[in-house]
Amino acid sequence: MLNIKRILLPLDLEQPNLPVAVVHEAATLTRHFHSEIFVLHVVEPLTFLAGSETAHELLEQAVAKEQENLSKCLGPVLDGKLFKRIVVKGNPAREILRIAREENIDLIVMSTHGYGAFERFMLGSVTAKVLHQSTCPVWTGAHVKDVPVGQFAIRNVLCAVDFGPLSTKAISWAHEAAAEFGAKLTLAHVMPSMEIYGPGGYHALAEMKNELVNSAKAQMAHIQQEMGIQAGVFIGSGNVAKVVGQAAKETKADVIVVGARSLAGRFGDIGYAIIRESPVPVVSI
Repeated sequence: MLNIKRILLPLDLEQPNLPVAVVHEAATLTRHFHSEIFVLHVVEPLTFLAGSETAHELLEQAVAKEQENLSKCLGPVLDGKLFKRIVVKGNPAREILRIAREENIDLIVMSTHGYGAFERFMLGSVTAKVLHQSTCPVWTGAHVKDVPVGQFAIRNVLCAVDFGPLSTKAISWAHEAAAEFGAKLTLAHVMPSMEIYGPGGYHALAEMKNELVNSAKAQMAHIQQEMGIQAGVFIGSGNVAKVVGQAAKETKADVIVVGARSLAGRFGDIGYAIIRESPVPVVSI
């Protein structure tokens, strides 16, 4: 069974607006699992004043100010849920990872931007580093500017499956999450595009596509049998990130689960792309 005892919620309180949707998602998970929630803000040192008394004083003032801001900003959003306030000085990504290790965090919930300007087709550098180095699952909010804020619920879970050696880990997390929330689970696999360019334009290789679709369905059935689970199946072809995003819309997914780590433990380019294209939060295992 999925057991999330401790959630880390890193926030950039220096941004003009809090990522309210992400905070609501963290609060929903906290209430469901009766988790402890650790809200973290990192004050970055002023490098151009490093080592000076002025820099030290400014840092101390900044830390004190953000401690006050945490309670004021988050009390109403977290519906009165008690949370542990942590304000530290240093490099944001490094401190997030350190706190996650030291506090035995089960899930990091964070925005895809913050600690810098937001760009539609880029992840914030802090989020990218955390995804790359975290040893626990990372929940990233939807990578869009205007996320509807309301009562968040998990009714449909989509798990992207690449049939790699680590796929079962992501499927297992997705299955447990679906079972925990009474949600429907769908497994999605994206094949390469079955079109070639020739005389007269693009042509679909229908015979090859049917063969690959049948092979993917057989592998999905084998995985489910081996793991003892039942799930819906979505098979698509083309750009992985775009097709997974489309699958999320078609299945009305509330969250996407991806097993985005290579054997070397690194977060892959396809994982980043799925997060960028996703209309819903993504959990990276």
